Amino acid sequence: MALLCFYTTYIVIQSPKGLDNVDPNHVEFSEICRSYLGRAGEIVAIVFSMFILTGAILAYYVLMSNFLYFTGTLIYVHCEMDKSLQPDKHLNSTQPPILFGLRFDQIWQLRVSEKE
Repeated sequence: MALLCFYTTYIVIQSPKGLDNVDPNHVEFSEICRSYLGRAGEIVAIVFSMFILTGAILAYYVLMSNFLYFTGTLIYVHCEMDKSLQPDKHLNSTQPPILFGLRFDQIWQLRVSEKE
């Protein structure tokens, strides 16, 4: 598999050298596809490039949102709240409201649902 990937990469890198009207140092892969395969080849190369970029963006979003969730949980668990600022009235929840009457679990939930 590694040899197949290496050979494909080698062919892609060597492909602009066979073209006369293209500078091999400053050429994009979609332009090479247009030269060899026509306008349809260029469009296919651009569409697949966009699919790869979209997949990378989604993977980045998943990784960063999980990092933010677990960082927020770590900060919440390890930082004790100041007990002197809490009101004397008792709430129906085991956790005090943090923001707009919401508890920590309601703000930082991994799965969004309509009702719990």
